[in-house]
Amino acid sequence: MNFVMVEDDFLSQKECTSLIKKYKSKTNKETLKQHVSYCDYDITGENDLHLKASKLIQKYQNKYPSINNTAEQWGMKKFKFKHFPPGYAFNNWHCEHDLRYPDRILCMQVYLSDHNCGTEFFDPNVTVMSKTGRAVIFPAFWTHLHRGQLCPDKKDRYLLANYGFLLTKK
Repeated sequence: MNFVMVEDDFLSQKECTSLIKKYKSKTNKETLKQHVSYCDYDITGENDLHLKASKLIQKYQNKYPSINNTAEQWGMKKFKFKHFPPGYAFNNWHCEHDLRYPDRILCMQVYLSDHNCGTEFFDPNVTVMSKTGRAVIFPAFWTHLHRGQLCPDKKDRYLLANYGFLLTKK
């Protein structure tokens, strides 16, 4: 799929389990009501994670060098820990660049748990399956409409999300 990069074993099983254990209690039902279908929590201080992410972004930039031709510089921000309880998924077609987030240009997701489901892309009709430690990076624009699938096994799902933002001068 064009401009989509999948990296297995971005994080180890042990790293994923540790992140789930550390952050799942930080999400709550109030957060679930605020966000359409998931609880999230900003992760700070995860230096090893950010270092690994920087290396993966460099790999993405080498594979797709045209991303370096944006009119303004861009960079990644904090990871968000996301928890989807059984029966929940962000299953409406959407893109990460919209009126609320007009500076988003790139999306990185890291699956922290295995499931018989994943992230489905509209065009082409491709699904990246949720696999522990797998990272997927893709453009944030309408060209990469996607949605999360419901876990048919009724399991809690965990993932990390990070976004590439244009760095505007202020």
